[in-house]
Amino acid sequence: MVQEIPLDRIVESKTNPRRVFDERKLRELAANVKDRGVLQRVLVRPHRGGDDGLFELVMGVRRYRASKLAEKPSIPRTL
Repeated sequence: MVQEIPLDRIVESKTNPRRVFDERKLRELAANVKDRGVLQRVLVRPHRGGDDGLFELVMGVRRYRASKLAEKPSIPRTL
């Protein structure tokens, strides 16, 4: 099952091993997301405590950042 989650409810994980992002490739991905949407869902988990309605991003940081650049309001996630 797929569910859309608002981007403003997602927090990037501090444990994400990816630290360097190629800005040109990220802009290319953002253009693709703007045209076609996000084709592969991101994986999130409830943020610590879980009571604040936030989610921690586990996988999909490039898709998340590209969606923000593309000014999308939400992103598909796996339930």
